[in-house]
Amino acid sequence: MIKMRSSFIAFILVISNCFADVNTNHNLNISPKLEALLQREHKASAALKSLMASAGNRRISLFYFYEKEENKSSPRAFHSYPTIRTIHIMVRENQLPWDEYLSIAFELMNIRNQEAFSQLAAEALVGLLTKESYSLKSLELEFQAQKRLLEWFLPLKPKNDEEFKSESFNILNDSSDTFDLFLEKLKKSEAGRNVIEHTKKRYDIIRNPGAK
Repeated sequence: MIKMRSSFIAFILVISNCFADVNTNHNLNISPKLEALLQREHKASAALKSLMASAGNRRISLFYFYEKEENKSSPRAFHSYPTIRTIHIMVRENQLPWDEYLSIAFELMNIRNQEAFSQLAAEALVGLLTKESYSLKSLELEFQAQKRLLEWFLPLKPKNDEEFKSESFNILNDSSDTFDLFLEKLKKSEAGRNVIEHTKKRYDIIRNPGAK
């Protein structure tokens, strides 16, 4: 999910040893609970490290925010591109460790769609796409990233279900096989409707950069 936010709450982070041999240009301070998970789950740690490395020479920075209980239907994470060489990934801190892990992994996978998102933005800017068309095409890109994430994560999922707790995985594993079904499910939940609304707001910002 690509999104812009302005308010963050600072808290204690740890410099992860799990990413010691990843591009040292990255700012990879992570939450203590995610660090504990990565120290325990070596396959998951290596897989996330590989996703980080796929960013090439672009600098990835992780930032955290808290979300109020009543706003939990908002995205768990989102990313932005302050410059062509930097990627900021914003992650909700107050979520389960595996949800935090999957949120970061999804954003890293969705970065692969940067060129496609940029093309959609360019077409929207000159009026080649309506708001509805832009929204649908953006959502389809995110649907594709979601499918890739599930395929990527299934071999990493701990076999002990009692130790594995993740709201995100339950949603991911129940995801639709087709985009049309995916869209129908989005429309039936508050969180899904927020995602759809966000893509339409993004269109408004592209067409009118001064819009809020």
